[in-house]
Amino acid sequence: IIGLVDASEMLDSFGESPKTIRSFLPNGWDFFNNLEGNLESHGWQFLIDYDSFKSDIIPILNPNDSVIFIRMEDSYSTKSNQDNNNDDTMEENNRRLKEIIELIEPKISNIAMLVIGNKKKIEEEGVIDRILRKEMKLNQVIDSKIYRCEVVLTETSLSEAMDSVQSLSELALKLILNSISSGGCIQKGNVFKNRMINMGVSNNKLYFRTIDMISIFMNVDKEVARLSLLKAIHESDEIDDEILNLPISTHIEIATPKERIIPIAMLLSKGLTIEQAKQSLSDSS
Repeated sequence: IIGLVDASEMLDSFGESPKTIRSFLPNGWDFFNNLEGNLESHGWQFLIDYDSFKSDIIPILNPNDSVIFIRMEDSYSTKSNQDNNNDDTMEENNRRLKEIIELIEPKISNIAMLVIGNKKKIEEEGVIDRILRKEMKLNQVIDSKIYRCEVVLTETSLSEAMDSVQSLSELALKLILNSISSGGCIQKGNVFKNRMINMGVSNNKLYFRTIDMISIFMNVDKEVARLSLLKAIHESDEIDDEILNLPISTHIEIATPKERIIPIAMLLSKGLTIEQAKQSLSDSS
């Protein structure tokens, strides 16, 4: 679920398409046990099961893509008073996971497995090797290509304050995923001087924040910044009175679905045309 949360933040935080980072669960919506049930009818963004990954994502993977498998080891631990259903579920999940790894391995080289668990489990069992070799019985050639990251958590005052190591595990996972997704967006040019410059201009606050950002970063006065933003929003090298007289709410409505408004506006503030600004951003991607 934390993977889904991290993926959902990319649009508002970085202006990235929802397709840039996707997250999937073995059993999709069944995992949530939510009142509304399966929400797949709401659109492709709600397709979150392994079958959707196989049918929609694997065919379009390219060598620049990365796939990261996440496992919270504590959540898979079985207790003596539990029946065998959990073991059956694990076996089925491992079978499906092995199938996916074998399907994506010929297409991409960036495959990783991230496991977070307590000190005893990680150190005594060598969790990732156990999962890949004993539980999945993965081909040795494929196994050798998978990057491994095991995060060991111990009892600390922080975990006690958070009630359990499990809570600390979830916090650790969120921080790791933030680093990965934010790092990718930084490499794509979505961050400038430690600020997210590709956020959406989707409300009144962000509209005026964007004008301030253009003014500060590009060393232009606020009127130039405002006009540059309007040019980017309306994709026009000239701003006439009709556009100037539109209410801010209309500018925001037009800007909301568009991508890379702020970087384009910044370049426009320095005299580039719309076409030149877009080409410059394309060349630097």
